[in-house]
Formats: sequence, C-alpha cells, structure tokens
Amino acid sequence: MPVSPDSDPYYRLRHSAAHVMAQAVLELFPGGKIAIGPPIEDGFYYDFDLPRPLTPEDLSEIEQRMRRIIAGNFPFARRVVSAEEAQALFKDQPYKLELIAGLQAGQDEYGEAGDGSAVITTYKHDSFEDLCRGPHVEHTGEIPPDGLKLLSVSGAYWRGDEHRPMLQRIYGTTRLHQAWSVGTGATSPIIAGGVLFAATGLNGIVALDPRSGRQLWGSALPTAGGTIGSIHWESPIVIGGRLYCTDENGQLSAYGL
Repeated sequence: MPVSPDSDPYYRLRHSAAHVMAQAVLELFPGGKIAIGPPIEDGFYYDFDLPRPLTPEDLSEIEQRMRRIIAGNFPFARRVVSAEEAQALFKDQPYKLELIAGLQAGQDEYGEAGDGSAVITTYKHDSFEDLCRGPHVEHTGEIPPDGLKLLSVSGAYWRGDEHRPMLQRIYGTTRLHQAWSVGTGATSPIIAGGVLFAATGLNGIVALDPRSGRQLWGSALPTAGGTIGSIHWESPIVIGGRLYCTDENGQLSAYGL
C-alpha cells in the first residue's frame, strides 16, 4: 500500500526510483501512456498502458536504462503549474489529464477526497517531467544503482475499477548502498566525537571509523561497573580518548583504551 513521506524514511528514494523507471519505460515504448507511480511499504510501482505485454527481457532492459539515467546525476526540479499548463504538458497522456481534472475537483491522485490544496506541481529530471507532489531526492545519483531491482509485472485496473482499462504494473525495489560491513557482533551502536562505538558483549566495546568501518580500538573495559551488552546510551561524549555515558539507572561509566 502507498506510504507517507512522514512515516517512511525510504519514501523519497523509492518515489524517485519510480520516476526514473517511468522515463526508462517511455524510452523503450515512446507511445506509452503513464498513470501513477507511488512508493509503497517495500518498494515502488508504476502503472503503464503499453502496446504489448512486458517480458522478463523488457524488465532487464528497463533496469539497464534506469542505471544509465541514475549515472547522469540529474537534479529533480519542482515547479508549480496552472491547470491549463498541466493539460498542455500532458495532452497526450489521458490518465494524467484525468488526474488533473481530479486535482481541480479537490481529489488526490487516487480519486479520493484531497487535502483541499488546488496547487498542481510537477517534478522533472533529465527529459522526463511528471505530475507529482513529491518529495524526491535531490538528484538521480542518490539512487544506488546496485540496490535497484525490478521484481515483477502484474495487471491492475485503472482506479481499481474493473470497467476501466487494464494497465501493466511494474513493481520494483531499491535500498541504500551498503558502504561497509564488519563482523564484530556489535550491538547498540552510537556515534560520539566522530567515532562509532558499539557494545560487543559483557564489558566489551569497539570503536570504528564510521566512514570506512576500520576498527580504531576494541575490547576496552569500563572504569565503572555496568554490562555494556545491555547499556542504554545517554548523552555520550568523548573527552581525551574516552567515551563517557550513562546507563538506564543513571550510572555514569567511562570507556577507553
């Protein structure tokens, strides 16, 4: 189901990936018609009206095109348009024209009662401009190409109405790029003083460079009591190479080399 930018930290990333996918599909099918493409709980989708059924080979080609677009590092530019401007912009896109009419009538993109805002906005990256309220990432380069995957195609009636056209819905997912991973068995990570600290078991702690994952030091012992494995980090600070913090009982502990 669609999600909110206030509740989903991946909203901007997935929403932007949906726009990039729509551009890639229209490159492959220049006469294609586009409907809506929201982020959802585990990824994103976009609905298309295309001249033929999509194949697994099409999905592979669309993915490749998406990665080329991502590599272009194109900014997402928002602009406010009038209803007349929007209708002219999407004159060859019947589903968008229906959406514009709905926005004028106070509806949202799903045909439900909207928030009362009559503002119509678009977002553009590269040559692709879509009717959209956003938000998006700053530019396509923020979408990790190695975290992108198109998953499947299914049928979906426009507006969920069996009397309306059957569209092709492409599902995809994307995730953040994993910069590094280390097998420390660490828990409860926090950053203080530019260093990443994490518990490594009873009375054990490890300090890492947060950018590279390189271990700076580890297996330090507390100067005051407490079990680091269950520590509740509070107000951590680093002074003179030592980490100071309090636990859930308010006990102050210091950890160092």
